[in-house]
Amino acid sequence: PAEVDLDFLLDERARELAGEGHRWWDLARTGKLVERTRLYNPVAAPNIQDYHIVRPIPQDQIDRTLGGYPQNDGYPQ
Repeated sequence: PAEVDLDFLLDERARELAGEGHRWWDLARTGKLVERTRLYNPVAAPNIQDYHIVRPIPQDQIDRTLGGYPQNDGYPQ
């Protein structure tokens, strides 16, 4: 292509690494998770929220810290 930008690279990685579990990480790392989910995934679009750029901390991990770490914002405490 004449111009290579982030969207082109993300599309290429999606094709090259399909099914290998890299997609969420690529989109979250580049700040494109919410934008591209709303644009290209009609099933998930109504449910995606800004806080989904981080994953919830498993409750058993929070319990092990005796409350030393709070849950990530947006997820139930």
